[in-house]
Amino acid sequence: MAPFPVDQFGEKLQPALGQIEGIISLAKQLAPNIDRIQMVSSGTGDSFMEKVLLKWIDAQSRDLEGYAYKSADYAISPPKRTNDRTLLIITSVSGKTDDALLAIDAVRDRVHHTVAFIGRDQSPIAVRAHTTFTASGAVDPYVANCLLMQVFIGKILELKEGWGGMSRLLNSLAHFPKAYVAAALESQKRAKEDAVRFKDHDKMMFIGAGYAEQLGFVTSDCNMAEKLKIHSTFVEASRFLHGPQELVNSGVPVIQVLGEDQYQPLMGPVQKLCSDHKVNTAVYSTREMKMAGVAPDIRPLFSPLVLRTSLKNLVAELAEVKGLDLDHRYFYGKASYTVEEHGEFNL
Repeated sequence: MAPFPVDQFGEKLQPALGQIEGIISLAKQLAPNIDRIQMVSSGTGDSFMEKVLLKWIDAQSRDLEGYAYKSADYAISPPKRTNDRTLLIITSVSGKTDDALLAIDAVRDRVHHTVAFIGRDQSPIAVRAHTTFTASGAVDPYVANCLLMQVFIGKILELKEGWGGMSRLLNSLAHFPKAYVAAALESQKRAKEDAVRFKDHDKMMFIGAGYAEQLGFVTSDCNMAEKLKIHSTFVEASRFLHGPQELVNSGVPVIQVLGEDQYQPLMGPVQKLCSDHKVNTAVYSTREMKMAGVAPDIRPLFSPLVLRTSLKNLVAELAEVKGLDLDHRYFYGKASYTVEEHGEFNL
């Protein structure tokens, strides 16, 4: 079963992609006036900023400074280096995340410009940011926001650091929907089989390296734990052999998430250990996917977003075999616990 209407993905992504000209224009306007980028979000947004965008900035930049923060941390203690040469980027699918609003307010008079990438046309974050781009109406607004942020960061890297891949990124974007939909359709049978294998387990471990860390974290925290109530943990490949490897003999399912960036050799030791010790594992990867029309040097940037569909299928199939409702929550969206209201509370 497809967990979302993949047949509509390409069509409903177009309004978001229609903002690219404006995004590029804003990057040209801002680039001469900034020396650092501070990216702030919660959960899924923060993971993409930290695990993909920040690693990309670090790999390409000599002078431009890049930072990623969880919005709650940033709101409580904004970095002292934040000044009028700082670009603040906020992302939130809901457009109303409390911590993100506090983060914007905390540096309102210190930053050069605040840009928000959100999932709704009207929202409190849109009111507070200087400039807002929206993925409203997209089948997967999270992915749409991530693609728009890649365009924005890519253009800034071109202008500030001479990154030479901007034209290939823009050309590849036209082919992204086909790759996304193909990954969803091609992984359905595999997801069903893995769901049957793992249905009786209430614990899971996800492992990834580089840009794929983002997808491992999001699937573990925001899907397996939040939606399926599975005790799931994400482990970076770089720390797997420093303790977490001792858990795999218990039979806990180990989901390996492979990308295509320069960090992927870190997954080699993980895969070798899993092979040598017959670990209960499954590997999800884009390495054998065609992604026709996507430039080779852009594939690493798209990989975690394309592979997201395969893991969404796994989550949906696990919900089916376990008889669970993916929309059920005990607390999320039902109870409000914020630093602003409860920061002084002690048991």
